[in-house]
Amino acid sequence: MHIRNTILGSIHLIIYGLLGAWLKIYYGKLWNLKSRIFICLIIVTWLIRRWSYANYGIEDFLGGLLFQNIPAIIILLLLPILDKYRKKKGLIFKLITFVSIISYSMYLVHSFVNIGIMAPMTNFSFTNITSLSIIIKYIIFISITMFISFITYIIIELPFMRLRENKKIKSLFQRTKI
Repeated sequence: MHIRNTILGSIHLIIYGLLGAWLKIYYGKLWNLKSRIFICLIIVTWLIRRWSYANYGIEDFLGGLLFQNIPAIIILLLLPILDKYRKKKGLIFKLITFVSIISYSMYLVHSFVNIGIMAPMTNFSFTNITSLSIIIKYIIFISITMFISFITYIIIELPFMRLRENKKIKSLFQRTKI
């Protein structure tokens, strides 16, 4: 197992989310640029990823660095576009909201699902690798990841988030005037 396949090896990717939050708060005009600009940047970033894979492969340091970071950069570039849709109604927007709520749990769980459940399943389930088997495997992976993430969100994250509103907890962290 490579370090890049674990949470520890990809924790730096969360910095892109922090960068996005920082840009939205301190550089709102940049965040609110036209969607077409972000789509063009996404396409250019995706082309850089394809170029790095073709020229370096993922085992080379530069190729691995670009191959691993560019999807996170693409997601960062998608955030301003998706942010404009957060108050809309409909099934697609509810699904986007649901995924955004459980996204941190998904970040924590996805490696374990991939290594602990999907890798052993692949060894004996899909001996003939076809496009259909890859799609089925991906749907199973996403479903299991989202289910475990939802349970993790309900059991762990939500109770801790509710503690923020607890008056006793708030009083512990309030600044006292001297």
